[in-house]
Amino acid sequence: MDGDVANAAEDVPQQQSALVRELLARSEANREANRVAIENKYCARQSAMGVGACGDLDEETLREAFARSAELRREAEEEAERARGRMD
Repeated sequence: MDGDVANAAEDVPQQQSALVRELLARSEANREANRVAIENKYCARQSAMGVGACGDLDEETLREAFARSAELRREAEEEAERARGRMD
């Protein structure tokens, strides 16, 4: 039975449908957006506590960094939306 699973796993790249490719693209875009959100959360915590890589950032610099990362998140969400649209 394990051999069947291994053989099926080897065949996956050859059998990827458009749906699977689109789902993978959406997943990657969502992964990036979530990564940015988590980095922002931790950076804000570090700044508030004055520790870590973001500990010495002033409020203005932190706001600018968050604005840039929000832009990156929007781009990732737009890419996921485009992928969703291609699936329909």
